[in-house]
Amino acid sequence: MLTAQEEEEREREERQRRAEEIRREEENERAERTKASHKILEELARGNADARKVVAQSRAEAAKRAEQRAAAAKAASMATLSNLKRKNELAIPDPPHKPLIDDWYAYEDKYVLRREYQDGVMDHISEDVLRQMRIGGYRVEDAWDRAIRYAVAGLESQPLVGLPS
Repeated sequence: MLTAQEEEEREREERQRRAEEIRREEENERAERTKASHKILEELARGNADARKVVAQSRAEAAKRAEQRAAAAKAASMATLSNLKRKNELAIPDPPHKPLIDDWYAYEDKYVLRREYQDGVMDHISEDVLRQMRIGGYRVEDAWDRAIRYAVAGLESQPLVGLPS
């Protein structure tokens, strides 16, 4: 496996290589166009050939070159896609972690959370505030459940010994 720095360096070199290749292709294309235009001008200057035939032939050659460039570009994009597909196959799947749904630290056998439990503080909170909390997706029951899980999580841990007091 490559380190992140080596991977970044390799990708940078690949981008530079592709940019140079594109630049070279553009220069070749420009040279071909100027060569074709000079050829047309020479044939027309001689006066031997029909102008329509010369222009039609040059357009056909230009269309052929455009097809070749399109095919080369398509092949390059397919190669890039296959590289991306290969990278995705090598990647280790990492599904998202949902901490509030994870039951690994649930400790549900150690407590019972009753839905009818009423907190003394809740009596002082108006129904309007509770409704606003529910609208925002906040449920007091979930907060209590989470608080109790955190409180119960450390009950089986041994106390730290040997620490200076």
